[in-house]
Parts: sequence; C-alpha cells; structure tokens
Amino acid sequence: MTLTPAQIPGMSAGQQNKEVIFSEAMAQIGTFFAGVLSVSTTAPPESVADGNAYLIPDSATGLWSGRTGQIAIYFQGYRYVLPFPGLLLYVADVGQWWTYDGDTETWGVYNPGAGVIGPGSSAAGNLASFSTTGGDSLSDSGVAPSTDGSLATNSDAKLPTEKAVKTYVDNAVGGAGDVTGPVSSVSGNLATFAGTGGDTLADSGVSVSTDGTMAANSDAKVPSEKAVRTYLATYVAAQDSLSYKGAIDASANPNYPAADAGHTYRISVAGKIGGASGENVQVGDMIICLVDGSSAGNQATVGANWNIIQANIDGAVLGPSSVTSGLVALFDGTTGKLIKAGTLSDVLDLVGSAAQGDLLYRGASGWARLAAGTSGQYLKTLGSGNNPTWDTPSGGGGGGLTNWTEGANSSSPNATVPVVSFAATNAATNVDAALVAKGTGATLAHIPDGLAAGGNKRGAQATDFQKVRSSAGQVASGPYAVICGGRDNTASGTNATIAGGQTCQATQTHATVGGGTSNVASGQYSTVPGGESNTASGYAAVSSGSQNTASGQYSANLGGRLCTADADYASTQGYHAAARGIQGAHARASGSNAVAGDSQVREFELRGATTSATPGVISTNGSSGGSNNQAVLPNNSLFHFEGRLVVRENATGDSKAVKFEGAIKRGANAASTALLGSVTQSDVGTPDAGAATWTVAVTADTTNGAIKVEVTGEASHNLKWVCRLTTTEVVG
Repeated sequence: MTLTPAQIPGMSAGQQNKEVIFSEAMAQIGTFFAGVLSVSTTAPPESVADGNAYLIPDSATGLWSGRTGQIAIYFQGYRYVLPFPGLLLYVADVGQWWTYDGDTETWGVYNPGAGVIGPGSSAAGNLASFSTTGGDSLSDSGVAPSTDGSLATNSDAKLPTEKAVKTYVDNAVGGAGDVTGPVSSVSGNLATFAGTGGDTLADSGVSVSTDGTMAANSDAKVPSEKAVRTYLATYVAAQDSLSYKGAIDASANPNYPAADAGHTYRISVAGKIGGASGENVQVGDMIICLVDGSSAGNQATVGANWNIIQANIDGAVLGPSSVTSGLVALFDGTTGKLIKAGTLSDVLDLVGSAAQGDLLYRGASGWARLAAGTSGQYLKTLGSGNNPTWDTPSGGGGGGLTNWTEGANSSSPNATVPVVSFAATNAATNVDAALVAKGTGATLAHIPDGLAAGGNKRGAQATDFQKVRSSAGQVASGPYAVICGGRDNTASGTNATIAGGQTCQATQTHATVGGGTSNVASGQYSTVPGGESNTASGYAAVSSGSQNTASGQYSANLGGRLCTADADYASTQGYHAAARGIQGAHARASGSNAVAGDSQVREFELRGATTSATPGVISTNGSSGGSNNQAVLPNNSLFHFEGRLVVRENATGDSKAVKFEGAIKRGANAASTALLGSVTQSDVGTPDAGAATWTVAVTADTTNGAIKVEVTGEASHNLKWVCRLTTTEVVG
C-alpha cells in the first residue's frame, strides 16, 4: 500500500485571501483530530456551523451524490477531502473509530487487534474497564484497589486485596473460641460440632425447610415453626377434624363466633345461639362449624354454617322409615314417642267426624262440625261473629237470588249444543241487566290463566268478550281497551278497540279495528275499518281494503289493494297506487306493469301566497318547493300533467284563472328532469284588469326532479294562489 499525504490546502507567495486558505486548512486539520459528526446523514444539512464534518455514506443524495467515502467539511460552504490510506477518524453518531483502507478504498471500524484505546481522562489509581464489546476501548471503572484491612470506607468504589480481606475476617471472627469449618459443605445445610472440643464444625446434611406442605418427607429437612403450623392447620382442615375451642354461655342469646370447619364449642348455660331469633340450646349441647372462614353473626346470616348436637335426647320421637311427601304426622300408640304417617282425612276425622257431607267451620272457640244438610239447601253465612248454617232458597230465583233465574234449553236448534241462561226476574216490567266489575276491574268472558285458554290479565276497566285465542297475549290488555268478539285479536293500546275479526291488533292509544283479518292499527287514533292485512300506522290514519298501508299522519287508503299512502294527508285508492311520499297527494291506479305506482294518476292541491312581484313556488303545504311537496317524478318516468290555477286578491276582488298542460320526463336522476317541448297555457275566461301582471310559469325542477309551478304576483298586493295539478304517470 502506498501512503498518500493529506490534501491540506497550502499557500504560496503573494497568495490572495490567505486568511481563508489558512482557516480552511485549520478546519480540515481539526476534522482529523475531532472526527466527523455522522456516517448516516444522506443529504447535506443546510444549517451547519463552520468546521462541522460528515463522512458521506453510500446512499447520499443531492450535492453529496457520487461522493461516497469522501469527507464533507463545512467552511463557508462544503469542501470535500479525499481520504488517504491509514486515515483514522472518530465517528460521533456511532461512537466508533473508523479507518480508510486504501487497498479496498472503503471505510471500516478501526480494530487494531491487541491495540486498545483508553479514555480521554481518568482518576489516578482507578481500575480500567472495557467500554465496548470489541475489546479495543477502555473507560475509567470508578473503582480503585484498597489494602485497608479494616474496610473502613465501606464503599462499592473500593476493591479490597486478598490480604485486606483476610485481615478484616481474622479481626472480625478471630480470637478465643475460634471454630474450624469443614473443607467443603452443601450450601444451606446446618452445621454440627465434630467432636467435643467445640472448635470444629461439620456439615450436618440437614437443611431448614419453610415448605408448609412438607412434600419432601425427608430426614434431611428440618421444618420451621411456621411450616409446622401451616402443615398442621392444612391437615386438620383437610381431615375435617374437630377442634374444641371452649364453652359458650348462651343465657344472653349470643351470636355464633367466627370459626373454621371443625371448630367445636360446648354450651355451658342454656339459652339461644345466633341472637334472639336463634336456636334453643341446652347445657351440654355442642355446636360445630361446617365451613371455613365463617364470620361471626346471627342465625339469619351464618346459622346455615353450623350444626347443633343435642346432649339431652330424652323424649325423642321416632318416625317411620319412609313416608309419602305431604302426609300429616300422627302419634302411633300412647307412649308419645312413636309417630306414623296420616292423611288429611285422618286429621279431619279427628276434628269432626267421618260422616259424608259434613263440613268444618271455625266457631267462637275452635273448629266445629256442621252436619250435612238436606237436598236443595244452600250454605248460608250470617256474617262476622256468627256460625254458618244450611238454608232453603226463597223467591223466584235459584241459589238464593231474588232478581235472577237460571235456566237451560236443549230443544231444537239447541239439541246438540244446549243453552244455559241467567234471566232477570225483577218484578218491574222493563229491567236493565248489568255485569259490574269492582273498582278498576275488567269485564271479560274468560278467567285469565296466563295460557291461550284464559289469556293474560286484562287492562284496568277493559272489556274483553273474545272467546278464542291462540296465545295468552291476545287479550284486551290496554287500560279501557275493548274486544267485542272475534278470535286471536289483541287490543294493547289505551282505549284501543277491536269490534271483531281475526288476528287483528290495535296497539296504540285510541286505535280502532272494525274487523276483518290480520289488520293492524298501530298509530295513535288510527283506524282500520275492515278488510285484510291492512296497516294504519300514521297518526289518525285510516286504511281499508286489502294489504294497504297508511303510514303518513292523517293519511288514508280508500279501499283497493296493495296501495301505499306514505305521506301526511296523502290518500290512495284502487290497485297498486302510491302517494310516493308527497304530502297531500291523492293517487289512483287500477294495477301496475311491474311495481306499485308505475301506472297511475295523481292529484296535487298546490297553494301559496305572494305580496310582491318576486316569483315563488307553490306547493302542497304552502312552503317553498322541495322533494316532499311537489309533483316529484321517480327515476326513468314520464308524466303528462294538467293544471287548473286560480288567484285572487281579497282587498280588490281582482281574480284570474289559468289552465296549462304539458309533458315532463326524468332519467336516472333529478338533474335529468326536462319538459317535452313547451307548456300550453291559456286564461280561463277574462281576467280582471288588476290581474293583468299576475303570471304562472311551469318548468322542470332539476334539483328535486319535479314539476315546478312558479307564480309571480304584484308588489304590495296580497294574493292567494291555488292550483289543482293532475299527473298521468308511467315509470320504467
């Protein structure tokens, strides 16, 4: 390898700007001593102090592109120095010394083998430690050797010599009674004296164990005090062993003590255990805890955790080996110590008698027997404080009633299904009959049983005469609700009414279904007069016919089939008519080509008011034109339209009538809405002279995809505008 001198700028005689040349040379020399900032910076930094240097990496960009391996020194701009073989630089961002190999023309980490680089400074006498894993760089360890045999500094920054340690140990444990240990031992084993001199120790082969399970079960382990206690407690608990804890004086009705399973106490003085509501205990009785961790408490809180063993069993009663659940226990014999299973009949025979037809009642001082009455008599109560008695009915009614007579009829046509009756027999010529519930009770035909037969409980003051249902919920469950008849109907709204029909629902306040099948009135004040599968879900909506829906407020289906009135005040009739969400629209159809509303006629009543000559749109709700109050076209449709418009000023009486006609179509979106040619417009009759400037313009509303009817009035004139717009519609 040929050594190349550093390319340091030089000066010649008469050199201009010598100070610049000198400073640049000093910056380069400084780089050789101070090193470079980085070997990973790929783009030349813009804000750099003079004298800063960088080793240009392979991936450099910008001004450094193509200068890999060169040294970039900043001095009033970047200066570039070619490295020479053997050049050694410190690279700050990786903390390493790098050297340039002239043979391979590459930079690499400096690794001189046995050569080691020391720190920049160190404390005299301190030990050196390696600062990297390369083995070539040392740092001051901060630790110094010490020959002080007293170890007086007691510092982690001192390492005592072998002599210092021996001196310290000899002084600490030497003197009279010195003991000699064994040559080797097992760590953790206890020491035992070897011989009788007291100065020689041996490894006992035994170590201390803190294992409370004593799992090793070894003679080479000596358990600690805590380990023994833990083992014993665990063993006793596992074996459910009884542990006597002392005596309890129960005279003051104490609570149960805190205890674990097996803890046992003897009652020394009779009383109650578990508080004033606890169990009676006698002297000698034992109480035994059944569970671990039972807290102190009364009978209600911890009584289930304890067993009471009676000591005095004199007078104990013996029962049969087995019995049938629900039977009554009776004494068997006269000893008072044997019982047998007895039936309710056995008990009642003891109280009353065994005679058929006898009754038991509670007299003034105890239970008494009322002998069987004679045929036709009824049991009569004489009120509180009196005993019941048998009595004979009087008057025209049966069963003791004086205003009613029951009857039965099995004559034709009642031969197969007889009729029983309950007829009013009051002496008056005309008698009203009432079935009166008490309080807020309901009037109903079935007794609620929570099943399909009787249904769920009815609402307060409801009336339900429906006699057939397929589920328990099909009842008049709303307050004041009414079901007059039919089957499988549900009136769950407050004041809801169903006159009859099948599988109908009135689910909102004041909703009404007249009849039919599968009709639903789910809007407040909504009505379904009849038909099948109709829905009135809007407020005060009306829907009739078949499979029609009135979902807008005050909307109506006027019969027909599969029609939809889905906007406020909208109405439909016929077959497959649709209001299309336009307020106040009325749709009529006799069918469809594919879907509802694709072949129909609609009418719109547009209205508005003007007080100036500014044009304004009239709509079905009098507001500015939008997507729900104009004649909006669906996508891919064609409308023929006719309008009849009138305008009048009340103050002057001036009036005008106009008719117009045209056609409009819409493609895939609202923006494609366009008139087919021009709109034909003419006055109807002769307008008043004062109305000469009042005009109407019909155009395509490309924002909402609708027919826009725009009117222009007159400044300072309060005009009222009304238009009936009729559309004939085809879609698709």
